[in-house]
Amino acid sequence: MKRPLRPYQTQAIDRLRASLRAGHRRPMLMLPTGGGKTMIAASIVEMARAKGNRIVFAVPALELINQTVAAFEAEGITGIGVMQAMHPRTDPSAPVQIVSVPTLARRELPDTDIVLVDEAHVLADVIKRWMKAKPRLIFIGLSATPWTKNLGKHFDDLVIAATIASLIEQRHLSMYQAFAPKRPDLTGVRVIAGDYDTHDLSVAMNKPHLTNLVVTEWRARAEGLPTLVFGVDRAHAWAIAQEFVVAGVAAEYIDGESKRAQRDSIRAKFDDGRCKVVVNVGVLTTGIDWDVRCIVMARPTKSDALLAQIVGRALRPADGKSHALLIDLSGSFEDLGLPEHLGSTELHGTVGREMKAKVRILPVPCPDCSRLRGPKSRQCGTCGHVYPVPTPADRLMAVELRLMQSERSPRRRVWAGLLWWADRYRLSEKWCLANYHGLFGDWPDGLSNRPLVPDSDVREWIEAERIAWQWQKAQQKREMA
Repeated sequence: MKRPLRPYQTQAIDRLRASLRAGHRRPMLMLPTGGGKTMIAASIVEMARAKGNRIVFAVPALELINQTVAAFEAEGITGIGVMQAMHPRTDPSAPVQIVSVPTLARRELPDTDIVLVDEAHVLADVIKRWMKAKPRLIFIGLSATPWTKNLGKHFDDLVIAATIASLIEQRHLSMYQAFAPKRPDLTGVRVIAGDYDTHDLSVAMNKPHLTNLVVTEWRARAEGLPTLVFGVDRAHAWAIAQEFVVAGVAAEYIDGESKRAQRDSIRAKFDDGRCKVVVNVGVLTTGIDWDVRCIVMARPTKSDALLAQIVGRALRPADGKSHALLIDLSGSFEDLGLPEHLGSTELHGTVGREMKAKVRILPVPCPDCSRLRGPKSRQCGTCGHVYPVPTPADRLMAVELRLMQSERSPRRRVWAGLLWWADRYRLSEKWCLANYHGLFGDWPDGLSNRPLVPDSDVREWIEAERIAWQWQKAQQKREMA
């Protein structure tokens, strides 16, 4: 039976249609995990069929074929065929074709009017070739995390249906509590292609005291909750699973080579409570709708998309679920931010548009119970610890740290921004030099003296510097009085 669309889902479809009317042929629709992507996709298919259009729905993996067929039929979609060898639903004449990306790569590309690409942040080569070969064909991407590098070179518009924060506020996603009891030592772990090298990471994380810590923290905070644990590689995930088994916890292990029958058996055990913990590596990040109440992040990452996909497994609401529990033993939340602060509102690499520098809002663990808090929290929601009100000097230090850790070199940006600020507010070059030296400890030798409008990072730093200086002067006056 077809379900009615929620208001934000209706608005998302309206925005998508407006994007297509504006001339975009490759829009990307962003909707967080658990936001009802299947319902929106089914509505798109329904509208396309009403106009007599044929449509192909491409899923990333073979095992999602039957799940998608069932989900579409539950939403009232008919005329569905499947492109897969020996599949009982094979019907080339059907106006709606569901196909996996691996199958597409081996077949002649079908003749169609619209292509929906599920999990489009992982854009397969066959889809890229299809886009290039058919520049007028409409491709609509669907993703919870459309933040892949250079995705903007393949899609021409980003339609944001909803955000994690808005869906939590509306209770369409579960509230959560996040804890970060320990950061691992990642000294010497290389970063390759934007994320930690898997081999180095496994060496750093697959140590008895760390694998045992996963069990210890789970028992202290989440014992009895249906839990997914995410490991670095097979060796690391298997070691964690054995720690649970030795501790007498009903736990299972899944990796990319686990057979379908084994996965289905583990899912059944997880659903009926015979299995409390499933430790996995790389297979339970997307495409599952299990009733997960707790996530243990034992795999450090620098990827917003990977972290958001993992967290999304636990944010689906369920009967009797007041909140999800997130246990971070990887340092990832402290480095990237809490779920509602992950990602971007732009497609990376969009032609003709410079990507805005991301200002990260990073949480801090409570010193008493390790619950993560946002920068505006004044009291821990778990143990009641009261945080001191940050002074302007504290804020300046935080802003300076964020600026210095920016992926874009700050020296040229800061110097050009100071020159622009001085010109705008009639300040001297000595003011520029003093502020530059105060931040970097040296002088802007060799840098251009061309002023440029400061970006958000530099502007925030200049403002924080000014406020901290005024606050320091006021403190000195009070001390002398």
